[in-house]
Amino acid sequence: MGHDLYIQARIKEKRTGRVISRGDNDDYAAEEDMGFFEICWWCGSPECDVRIKMIEICNRHGGTGCTDSDLFIPIPPSALRAVYAHVVNCCYFPEDKSFLSLPFETEWMDLYYRNAFEKANLLNADKLHNLISTLDELKYENKVSDTCFLFKEYIPDEKDLRLFEDNPSEFEWEFRIWNSY
Repeated sequence: MGHDLYIQARIKEKRTGRVISRGDNDDYAAEEDMGFFEICWWCGSPECDVRIKMIEICNRHGGTGCTDSDLFIPIPPSALRAVYAHVVNCCYFPEDKSFLSLPFETEWMDLYYRNAFEKANLLNADKLHNLISTLDELKYENKVSDTCFLFKEYIPDEKDLRLFEDNPSEFEWEFRIWNSY
């Protein structure tokens, strides 16, 4: 089984706590896990360093004691920028082979995997940056622009989507790490 790491979010109505977002796994999810959708995804054991530091950041911001063996780890909104900065810092893998947990036969394979891991971190950093920009816009301007993170696909009910777009400050976002392996 792989070492998958996800950052997920969900959107809830502040007043009632009702979840308005829909996640990909909602058909199989327990009620407390409903509405979480994927923001970022990493796969592979070389990403373990990304995971460990990310959990430390969440613990520091949330006052929790989560470990790498916990399946779900809450991400306090105050930790998002630090998580983003960490992912940006992980966009470089060294020239030596120490980042690989398995030996490869050829230099080409080493290069292929290093480039793949760097690209995954760059793509996920971009997604986190877009999310943070959207959250800032929602918080400080109480509006949703066309350049916002693509949350619309995760709010399936047209009425809920309209309510969210009309007054986003009436809704809250929750974030978590799904530490799947």
